[in-house]
Amino acid sequence: MSVNSVNTRTGDVVLTKDDVGLDNIDLIVDDTTKLQLATDLGRVWAHLSPNQSFLNGWRIYIDNAGVSHIAKDGEDFLASAPVDQFDLHVKTDDEAITALNSWPVTHPLDTPPPFVFCNNQAKYGASARTGLLGPSIAFTGVRLWSVYCSTLNTANKPADEVEGSFIVVQYSDDYTRGNWSETLYLTAPDEAHSHVRDPQLFTLPDGRLLVTAYVGADDDDIRNCGYGFLINNPMAKVGSFEIGRISFLDYGVPGAPCMAGPQVRYSSDEWAIGLTSPPAPEGQGKHYSYLDFSERDLITSHRIADAPYDAPQDDVQIQDFDESSAVPISAARTRYFWRTRGDGADHNIRTALSNVGDTTFGASDWWDASDAAGRYISVKSRSHFRRLDSGRIGGCFNRASTRINLTLVLSEDEGQSFLKSCMIESRVIGGTTPAYPNMISDGKGNVLIAYDFGRLKSNSGGTNIIVAVVNENLVHSGTATENDVTKYVIAQNKAM
Repeated sequence: MSVNSVNTRTGDVVLTKDDVGLDNIDLIVDDTTKLQLATDLGRVWAHLSPNQSFLNGWRIYIDNAGVSHIAKDGEDFLASAPVDQFDLHVKTDDEAITALNSWPVTHPLDTPPPFVFCNNQAKYGASARTGLLGPSIAFTGVRLWSVYCSTLNTANKPADEVEGSFIVVQYSDDYTRGNWSETLYLTAPDEAHSHVRDPQLFTLPDGRLLVTAYVGADDDDIRNCGYGFLINNPMAKVGSFEIGRISFLDYGVPGAPCMAGPQVRYSSDEWAIGLTSPPAPEGQGKHYSYLDFSERDLITSHRIADAPYDAPQDDVQIQDFDESSAVPISAARTRYFWRTRGDGADHNIRTALSNVGDTTFGASDWWDASDAAGRYISVKSRSHFRRLDSGRIGGCFNRASTRINLTLVLSEDEGQSFLKSCMIESRVIGGTTPAYPNMISDGKGNVLIAYDFGRLKSNSGGTNIIVAVVNENLVHSGTATENDVTKYVIAQNKAM
């Protein structure tokens, strides 16, 4: 450990590891009169005023006499001179990001290295981006977080078709007014030969925010894999967050996390073409795991099962796995939904139910042809199914043979049937249509659905990420229409 010092005009006060029990501490005051305790896990700010800020036993505060203090578990380690006598080193944002990226990440040799934390808004900000797609959203308290995939490419290709794609992490304390702050970018480890895509957000029961995304490469010997990290204080009032270390989660592309009793479950997909019978060989198929958060800023993944594959070898229409939703249901089982290449009759969502204990799965079937009693057709695109706060299971998908008519459906029988529905987005503007939904409950009886609407600046209908809000009970009543849906643009490269 390097010794870090706090300099005042009356001399040096040295903080050592033995004194404070925490590595790599910097006390910083910048020209906007903010006091900061910085560690390799991130940075926590407190305004220089008679208030207090807490971090795992640490307390930074200014007393009524204008004297700054750093304390841990009630014991002062530093009582400074008044604020105007500080003469301290200022750590730049670049230095802080460098510290975040300095942690080693253990991952299999046949996977690419993890994404890279970045805060270079000049390079990755809205004015530089040429497209966006595939959002995910989550609430932490009243704060709404959003992530989505973006690109800087000028080849008029969407972000999921080019190397160098990256993830934007942003939040809003009032999304209805369009006030968003971009706080972090997850960039490709090699922008010419790798990409970061399919981000997901999930709020843990303890309030921390889980962020996942996959990293892939243009190398046939490299397997796509998911990485994740925690934001331990997602409600930080001034926007500086304690970022946990990046953890390898599993091979494949992450699906939306979910709760199964006290466990956070994690699904991932490795694209599989030409499988014959279950179980899928390693490197193909689906993986279903639970995540362990017992270490403060690390995540450990424990695989439970590989999801089913029961199609005959010559059934080429469904010999692939992609973009799954896992929904834990009663009797210790999980219902899986996933995208396929379809049966040629506008049925493209496959479903399967686990046996008790989730370690094995039964045969799969067409959800949109059988489990929904033949009510729905769907397109080859991502859908999202999850347990809502009401206890119902919600599903959102393009109810058409093309990517139009984004629809919410509700189930009250653990996903066996979805009898209630509401049109969320029917607009087609210059060929621009909705796709890739992700939904959550807002704790107020509403369902929020994020989706992309236009993926390229060349779209005449705009390039947007939209959040649609609709009352769940109104949908359940059978009377809700698209007129009852309120829509907010939360990210944009080009207006509609």
